[in-house]
Amino acid sequence: MKIIDMLPIIAFFVVAKTMDFYAATKVLMVLLVLLAAFYWIKERKMPKGHTAVAVLGCVLGGATLYFHSTTFLQYKLTVVYWAFGAALLFSQFFGDKPLAQRACETALQLPDHVWRGINLSCALLFLFVGGMNVVAIKFLPEDRWVNFKAFTIVLNFIFAFAQIPFLYKYLPKEEEGQK
Repeated sequence: MKIIDMLPIIAFFVVAKTMDFYAATKVLMVLLVLLAAFYWIKERKMPKGHTAVAVLGCVLGGATLYFHSTTFLQYKLTVVYWAFGAALLFSQFFGDKPLAQRACETALQLPDHVWRGINLSCALLFLFVGGMNVVAIKFLPEDRWVNFKAFTIVLNFIFAFAQIPFLYKYLPKEEEGQK
């Protein structure tokens, strides 16, 4: 994930904290479309994950604004996380390679059993966080839910960094002569 990919959610958080949820929803929708346009111009293709998130964000954001109910956009996190979790879980048992391996194998060479472990742990994380979001929507007021949403992003980074000790022994070693 690149920094530019984080801009819509960072802007959503800032606007939700300084203005209100509905203004933040508008900003989120505009930035998701601009991000999609950026990728189209830069790469002449739309990454599937970005496209799905942008479409879902605009549809549920539009419903949030039309019905003046935060619930629609709040459930976007659950829908996206459960969809990603289900796709990862499905690929764990069907197909020649897990989805995590297909997405990252050009950057990282790992044994199959390690890819399967990463894939399964990512699937479980997404399913768990999606479920936590349902609980947060039910029991937290809107402003606290925005904090929870920010926490889920931090949780993803913590999870990614927690993988490093397990992956370290598989990373390429620097040769003595290359120092």
